[in-house]
Amino acid sequence: MPTRTLFALAAALALSGSPVAALAASSTSSSMASSSMTAAKPNAAEVKFVTDVLMGDNAEIMVGELAMSKGSSQAAKDFGQTLVNDHRQNRETLMPIATKLGVKVSATAVTAADKAEYTKLRGLSGAAFDKELGTAMVKGHKMMIAMFTPEAKKTDDVGAFAKASLPVLNKHLQLAQALAGGAASTTTTTKTNSSSAASSSSAM
Repeated sequence: MPTRTLFALAAALALSGSPVAALAASSTSSSMASSSMTAAKPNAAEVKFVTDVLMGDNAEIMVGELAMSKGSSQAAKDFGQTLVNDHRQNRETLMPIATKLGVKVSATAVTAADKAEYTKLRGLSGAAFDKELGTAMVKGHKMMIAMFTPEAKKTDDVGAFAKASLPVLNKHLQLAQALAGGAASTTTTTKTNSSSAASSSSAM
């Protein structure tokens, strides 16, 4: 029935003093409220945040899988496994919120910057790979923590998600810092030992 007809019917019933008037008016108001809620658009900032996080999760999973196969140290391999496990869980937790906001991000979508970093890592090996992995993950997780911190202060679903994610991101940052420092120390020690060996050889 057209909306004008509904309003006309409600008005006529109200004027007649019919008990049905209240029900008709209430039904019309409910219909209008429902239409208004349906037309409401998701918060643009939340949509961007959720989209960025899902793409970030994809990138971390890709890098983690690469570290598991190319890491030269057990620490790098273990860190890779941690990235895969935690960011897969993070993605699964966020998906219902993304669906609610109408956000759709494929499991392979990443930013151009993350794709470039992945390509760089794939071209490295040995201690150089471990060092770059740690350095890149320190930078990436500092950016993510800065992005999550203001969101975590909110009281909606996105805020609750961000608040629960921060401890995990901070753990990843600490692991990345340890890996970057450890790889740097190993590289320095190797160079020092090589120089000492060369010096001894010359003396002989």
